[in-house]
Amino acid sequence: EQSFNIQEADKFTCTDFSGGAPTEGSAWLTVTSVKDESDVYFDGEVRVGDLFTMFAGNTNKGKFDADSFFYVYSDSSKTNLLQLSSVHTSCSQNLFLKDKFGSVQLLIFENEFGLFTCFVQATYGFTLTNQGGSDSGTIVEFTSTTNGITDDCLAAIPPNSDTVQPGDTVIVDKQVLIDMTIRQEYNTVAYIRAETPMGFSCDDTASLQFTAGNPNLPSFGI
Repeated sequence: EQSFNIQEADKFTCTDFSGGAPTEGSAWLTVTSVKDESDVYFDGEVRVGDLFTMFAGNTNKGKFDADSFFYVYSDSSKTNLLQLSSVHTSCSQNLFLKDKFGSVQLLIFENEFGLFTCFVQATYGFTLTNQGGSDSGTIVEFTSTTNGITDDCLAAIPPNSDTVQPGDTVIVDKQVLIDMTIRQEYNTVAYIRAETPMGFSCDDTASLQFTAGNPNLPSFGI
């Protein structure tokens, strides 16, 4: 049920052991060539939902072999195997963004034609205006919270622009990474607080809701 791809049964296999790969926390992932397991493409701890990079440049051949093993272990001792997948990684079986092979999903790849990714670099534009009639305001808190994850935006304010005079406006751009693998709703709340030279404090919030992401792939493949 974890896997969604178009590789034939003789090209892709996935077997779970001891309950399979975890759905939370972390695991130890080792990716090697099937033909020569001394060619290691990745070896390290990966938290569920995090990215990892397979790299063939430091292997014996400098490129991926036709088939690759994905070992998922409970920890770095590699004594408790949770999942073993064999994936065809040559051009005879096309790989597509969002392909899933057991607990691993292809989100980014790079070849001679460029970088291809499931993520989009979006830009939030914040317009900050001092609507007071007499005092300047120095921005002391500025955050944006998207789906429960809060980012400090103070560093995104242009240099020497954190103090805003009455009637003046500061525009702040902040780049965010949008995950296009899942179509989902994003709820962003911006919070700002400023202080006047007399020590008075004022704050405000604004919110934005939008939906982004590609529809999920149909359940085909193994």
